[in-house]
Amino acid sequence: MEIPVIDLKGLAGGDEERERTMAQLHEACKDWGFFWVENHGVEAALMEEVKSFVYRHYDEHLEKKFYASDLAKNLHLNKDDGDVLVDGGDLADQADWEATYFIQHRPKNTAADFPDIPPAARESLDAYIAQAVSLAELLAGCISTNLGLAGAAGVVDAFAPPFVGTKFAMYPPCPRPDLVEVLSGGAYKSVVHRVAAGAEGRRLSVATFYNPGPDAVIAPATAAAPYPGPYRYGDYLDYYQGTKFGDKAARFQAVKKLFG
Repeated sequence: MEIPVIDLKGLAGGDEERERTMAQLHEACKDWGFFWVENHGVEAALMEEVKSFVYRHYDEHLEKKFYASDLAKNLHLNKDDGDVLVDGGDLADQADWEATYFIQHRPKNTAADFPDIPPAARESLDAYIAQAVSLAELLAGCISTNLGLAGAAGVVDAFAPPFVGTKFAMYPPCPRPDLVEVLSGGAYKSVVHRVAAGAEGRRLSVATFYNPGPDAVIAPATAAAPYPGPYRYGDYLDYYQGTKFGDKAARFQAVKKLFG
C-alpha cells in the first residue's frame, strides 16, 4: 500500500505548483489521516544523530531495566480462561511492549532531568526540535488555509503557546509477539493505528508532538459542526490517559457528553 507523499518544495514554487501541493496535502489529511513529507527542512544528518543517540541510550541505560520490568517478566497465559495477563492481571492488549521515555521541549525543556543524556546529545536534540517545530508550524499554516480558518496562522494561534514533547520508544524483540498487540469537526479524522510486537529485531520510534498548550480552549471552527467544545485541552488529556486503549469512536462520544 502506498501512502501519500507530499513534496514540500512545491510550496515555494509558482502559483500552480503551490496549489497542487496544497491540494495534495488536503486530500492526504481528509482521506488518509497521515502522509510522508519530502524536502521538509529537517536535516538528514541531524536526524541520524538523534537516532544514534536513542539507540545508544537504550543499549546503555534501558535494555536491562526493560527486561527486568514486571511487564517483561510476567507475560504469561492464564490457564483458566486463556487470557494473557501482564503485571498481575492487566490484559496484554492494554499494555505497551516498549521501552519509552518522554522529554518536553516547549514551553519548558526537561532534558536536564535526564542525567544520562550527555550535553552533546542535548544540543543535537535541541537543534532537531527547532527544525521539527518549524516544520510543524509550516504544515499547521497550510492546514489552516485548506480548512478556511482565519488566516494562515489559525492553528498556530489556537495552539499558542504550544506544548512540544518527544516520546522516544524502542520496541525490542518480544518472546511472545502473538500475545501483545496495541491499537491505538471533521474533515480530518484521527486514524486508528497499531503497533505490533515482533519476535526478531527491534523498531525505533521518535515521535515529536506539537500539541495545544494545556490551557488552550478547543472548539469547532463553525458552530454547526457536530463536535464537542469548547473544552480545555489539558482536561481532554487527563481523560485520554485513562482511555488510550479504547475505541476512538466510543471515546469521541464520551468526550461529546463531557464537553459538548
